[in-house]
Amino acid sequence: EDGTFIALQVTKSTFQAKKIRIYKTSPVFEGQSVSDKKIEQDDDTDLYLAAQIISKEKMTTAESIIEVVVGEDSEEKTGFKYEQIMKAYKISTLGFNAYVEDMNGECLGEC
Repeated sequence: EDGTFIALQVTKSTFQAKKIRIYKTSPVFEGQSVSDKKIEQDDDTDLYLAAQIISKEKMTTAESIIEVVVGEDSEEKTGFKYEQIMKAYKISTLGFNAYVEDMNGECLGEC
């Protein structure tokens, strides 16, 4: 919305789990430090961690949590404090069915 470029990085991927980090070219909060992640090795674009998606997958279902960066937290491994804003679920059916809900459990969308 503010015109900044967004980059995605899969930081952890196994058969049952994925962690995707989302970066922006502008800070999310005042005083946020620049990430050491780069789009390409010789790229000098400054990136700032904005959000992460953590997915846990099973054979026919999956659950993802979407978290946004809201500040710093020295006790967190990444150094940031996160706020969960949504959950998404893949439902076990013959076709692809999923739904997204906010943290109050209210459905935001289905497919």
